Amino acid sequence: MSIFHKVCVVFLNIYIVDWDSVLVLVNLVLPKKPIGKVVPQGHPGANGKKKGDSRPTCPALNHTANHGIILHDGNNLTFPELTHTLRTTYNFAPTLSFYFSICGRFISGTAAMTSIDQSKIAVPFVEGLLNSASSTGTEGKPLLMPKDLSAYLGKRRADARAEYTTSPVHRVFGSFKYVTFLLEERLPEGWEPKIRSPYGLTIGAIDKTVLGVELGAKEK
Repeated sequence: MSIFHKVCVVFLNIYIVDWDSVLVLVNLVLPKKPIGKVVPQGHPGANGKKKGDSRPTCPALNHTANHGIILHDGNNLTFPELTHTLRTTYNFAPTLSFYFSICGRFISGTAAMTSIDQSKIAVPFVEGLLNSASSTGTEGKPLLMPKDLSAYLGKRRADARAEYTTSPVHRVFGSFKYVTFLLEERLPEGWEPKIRSPYGLTIGAIDKTVLGVELGAKEK
């Protein structure tokens, strides 16, 4: 990595943080989006997975492909299109959408909570995580808490540590993925984001939860 590239990365990070801070403040002032109006009308498609699809490591992107919101093969998909898709589908802030679109190389891989390979859904890992829920929601259904995510993430890392290593940036990005969206790669019928802020879910709004999950992950 050249010095010029490093300098550009520093300035880009500063720009994103400043931009995100403004969005956090604006979200506090402006009214929330009405329930049922968070996702633009008719935005999600209804196409299923096609044979030979290439699956990314990000469940959020797999959802958009499974519903035909983006092309399944990912060909000719531009960064602006990807950023727009994440924003309209999940009501992510422009900063968070941009962050996800440029950080595709940060792969948590084998130590991820619910996957061992990017092209396959590891059913035992998904079931193991869901079964670790320690709380109950308003409808009496199991509810995953941040401490549950931390415990299971620590277990997965410990299991994978014998063969693989992860850097701090990979670990934090892995925690980041699960806090923002954890599902089975298909949007439930009638689903819409719970975040109704006018400018969407910002990086600053979830920092506390992300760091809590990451710091609570004990590799035993």
